[in-house]
Amino acid sequence: MIFGKPKATDPYLTRALEAIDAEKFSEAQQIIQDGAIDYFDRFKPAAATIPVKDAPLLIHLYRHMADELERADPVAAALAEKLKPIKLPPITFTRRSK
Repeated sequence: MIFGKPKATDPYLTRALEAIDAEKFSEAQQIIQDGAIDYFDRFKPAAATIPVKDAPLLIHLYRHMADELERADPVAAALAEKLKPIKLPPITFTRRSK
């Protein structure tokens, strides 16, 4: 199996779990980091249009969405808990002056 950049419909986590099963732990870490970067890059343009003063609303919304996803899919919630030890790359937000 090749662990290159996935097509838009390929889930990252499935490939990462396959790498873990194959005991390719650094490869699994890289796949998860690549997925996090990809999803953040998709989110970033929308977040850039949100006024800084609304940041607390956005934080509250994303926490609520995460809670609802966990409630809707307990298996995903358990797997997300297992992902906590995996380090993700830092995210830099630029504060706009408005």
